[in-house]
Amino acid sequence: MPKSKLFLVITVLFFITCPGCNKQAVSPPKNTFEFQFSPPEWQTAICLPDDPYKTLVDRSGELLYHYSQGGREFGTRISVQFTEDARWIRQDLYSPRVPIVNTFWQADGLEIIEEAFAVTDAAPVDLPAGRDDILLYRLKNTGTKERTFNPELIVNTALSFNYKTDIQRVTINEKETVGSSLKMTGLSEAADGIRRIRLEPLSIPSGKSVAFYVQYNNGGSGINTLKSNDAIQLSYKNAVDFWEKKSQLPFNCVEVPDPIIQGSLSRRCATFGRQGKLKMDCLHSRLAQPVTGACGLSTEPFCWSLLPW
Repeated sequence: MPKSKLFLVITVLFFITCPGCNKQAVSPPKNTFEFQFSPPEWQTAICLPDDPYKTLVDRSGELLYHYSQGGREFGTRISVQFTEDARWIRQDLYSPRVPIVNTFWQADGLEIIEEAFAVTDAAPVDLPAGRDDILLYRLKNTGTKERTFNPELIVNTALSFNYKTDIQRVTINEKETVGSSLKMTGLSEAADGIRRIRLEPLSIPSGKSVAFYVQYNNGGSGINTLKSNDAIQLSYKNAVDFWEKKSQLPFNCVEVPDPIIQGSLSRRCATFGRQGKLKMDCLHSRLAQPVTGACGLSTEPFCWSLLPW
């Protein structure tokens, strides 16, 4: 066979047998954002923009204060216990732009919702000299009979502690105070910095709900007075209005196509505060092109916003 024909035969056979040579190019699958690498534990800031008091709420719904004080990560933790068999269900935000942290528990015949937020009534624009944080509880009796619960206010602090039944206040660090809309009836236990303050019993008819709150004042010249439950509900509505309309935060300085990531970026704007606009402008310049692709453990500049803040 002439060399020219042999070369032609070999060439044809090569293209026939070559894997993938005669296949059409396949575009890579469209990447999506997912959260499989999110941490098992998290903390959420509920403080006001540019606020020097950085109140945090952890995964369990505890208020966290006094970072790196008292020889531990957080010098003070505040929570309420209703029953030992309460099971944590989930935690979420009112919305990415409104840092009201909702934590859900269930127990036998009981549903519990905790809503943690900072009171914004006294300072729609300027920073307050002091302010209150609220743990608002809603309990529903899902059983068939009336039930009575004996809640306990848990004050876990490595700092100075003072409790007096007559003034219905706990004082921490000589100036910060904790109160409740339920009457404090006594100190039931104190060990290793953990104090359990008994609150008055709650009787809930079958199918009905009740609400009460715990208030933490940071020791400044803020509100520091206990209100009715109706007044606290109004404070809740005012907080939503503040974050949605009056916070003056640069929510729209970064825009990405994915609504989940856009919400995460909005949440980070609230953490930066008004003075963080320069940082967000810098980030905006790095995200000039539409953001696509899976993040995972990538170090792309937008990936820190994927954590469940």
